Amino acid sequence: MRKARTGGADWYLLELAGVLDRLADRRYIEDPTARPDWWRPYPLPPALAEVDPPITSKFLVRGRLL
Repeated sequence: MRKARTGGADWYLLELAGVLDRLADRRYIEDPTARPDWWRPYPLPPALAEVDPPITSKFLVRGRLL
């Protein structure tokens, strides 16, 4: 591993479950009673916050959001 890192390859480790929980629109935004005390909306970086349609945990099915 060390040889790969010094040769230009590198790895990043991140905990993605927390980010996905904070993007959980259907579960927490649409039903405030389901929100745990720690939950806050995830502040997206400016470039992603400007995406249209907005990034959410909803998905498109034949032109409508579910």
